[in-house]
Amino acid sequence: ALVVMVAESADSTAQSVPEVPPEFLEVTDGTPSDAAIQQQQDEIRKAEAERSPLIADRQPLSALEEEYAGGSEVFRAKIGRLAESYTSIRRIRGDGNCFFRGFLVALLEGLLTRRDRTKVAAVKATIEAQKDKLIAQGYQALVFEDALEMLVGELDAVGLAEPLPLTYLIERLRNEETGNYIIMFLRMIAAAEIKMRVDFFAPFVLGLTDLSIDEFCASNVECMFEESDHIVVQALTDALKIPIRVVYLDGSLMGGSPDEVVNHEIVPEGCQPNPELTLLFRPGHYDILW
Repeated sequence: ALVVMVAESADSTAQSVPEVPPEFLEVTDGTPSDAAIQQQQDEIRKAEAERSPLIADRQPLSALEEEYAGGSEVFRAKIGRLAESYTSIRRIRGDGNCFFRGFLVALLEGLLTRRDRTKVAAVKATIEAQKDKLIAQGYQALVFEDALEMLVGELDAVGLAEPLPLTYLIERLRNEETGNYIIMFLRMIAAAEIKMRVDFFAPFVLGLTDLSIDEFCASNVECMFEESDHIVVQALTDALKIPIRVVYLDGSLMGGSPDEVVNHEIVPEGCQPNPELTLLFRPGHYDILW
């Protein structure tokens, strides 16, 4: 089973952060402006993220256990329960794109590993069908066609009778420029799905913010390096017809048991309830588990 996980960085090594000019940081009364505070937070997050690889090699799940060796007993108990089902973790850089990058890598890696050419063809057809949906929602083909072709090319590569080696696939996806271009496309797909199904998604959006659907999509979905909430996860999953499982790794006690792990399965309409990705969620970041 394939898993994508959300996790906070455990690396506490000091990292210098680019300084923001004082004239930008302060408003007239000497108080930092909201924009200045946000920029400084973005710079800190960027500096922290760049300490980690874009897509790491697989590690045994014991690496996750070591991360919490001196920490919460609840987390350690839950990781012990996870170890009953999963054996390894592939970390994804926590740069705000980690859900989309994790989803992309997990999807392609899973398709390559299973070597199900029929499934590859079905995913490819679903991806190609997004073009008309995006155009109908006002996106210009010129903006996303190259990214669509890149993603279709990756699907063609994993669907060959003699598919490319896994190490080669991962190296291709580690090309940050290519990966980010495909992620831009995936963000558009998620945004278009939300816009197409306003009646379904509007209550969730209104529960989080006072933004309109278009404003929410522009600031929270289409914007690169913006973290993804459950609305975005649902939208991309529904649009691409990819059932997923989200596993919550947190400090909560479900039913009074410290090792109880909550699983939430998102199954798009018309799909079988057999998750192709499992997302292990810790606040702020996604990694991939096997």
